[in-house]
Amino acid sequence: MNQSLRSTCYVICLTLVICFLMACTGDVAKENKLLKQQMEDLKQSLSKVRQENTDLRNRISRLEQGVQKKTPRQDSSVKDKSTSATRKVASWKGSGQKTTEPFAITKTPWAVVWSSKPNQYGGILQIYVNTINGELESMVANTMEKTSDISYVYKTGTFYLEINSANTNWAIEVHQAQ
Repeated sequence: MNQSLRSTCYVICLTLVICFLMACTGDVAKENKLLKQQMEDLKQSLSKVRQENTDLRNRISRLEQGVQKKTPRQDSSVKDKSTSATRKVASWKGSGQKTTEPFAITKTPWAVVWSSKPNQYGGILQIYVNTINGELESMVANTMEKTSDISYVYKTGTFYLEINSANTNWAIEVHQAQ
């Protein structure tokens, strides 16, 4: 090859390399700009989520401060037989799982008075009334809230409670009509 042709090939190759590098640099710049925009969008989204999280925490805090201890509800159909005209048969306090000792009920209706207080991360309380034979008579509580209530059972016999709880302190009393 002569010198002139060699120089021309060299210039063409060099031109192609320069064009390729310029095209790549343009693509990189475009890609970099796109990534910067996506990063800004993510920062804005994160900022919104953080603000919503703060708002929710403040709302929960206000709700917790405004919550007053609920008093157990009275069933109007058994008002005369509520806990004011009853005797306490048994009571328990604790957290976690518990199977109570058996207790005898001779008059109906009888009441299971209970309260629950989950910890700051939430919890659950379930209370089952079982016959002495192990048969389920009633589920008197199933809650994940800080609350209290009265549940009535309309059967006599010997019973025990099965208490299932996680991350919750509870107190339970059984009352029978006098």
